[in-house]
Amino acid sequence: MCIAVPAQLIALLPEAMGQVCVDGRREETISLAFVPEAKPGDHLLLATGFAIARIEAGEAEARATALREIGYLAPR
Repeated sequence: MCIAVPAQLIALLPEAMGQVCVDGRREETISLAFVPEAKPGDHLLLATGFAIARIEAGEAEARATALREIGYLAPR
């Protein structure tokens, strides 16, 4: 099973890649192939190194809170 994690896009990189911040702590380089319209500041759902959807900021925070509650993300 794969859990989609919310993140915020902080930079566009060459070749449909992007730099994201996960839960305000960890930065990762991911593929934007499935969401080519994404721009810095957008909130995304990540799964196995790919952004799979754009989401609203409120939804991103709600998902992060739920993932913290089950121990998947570190507490703030």
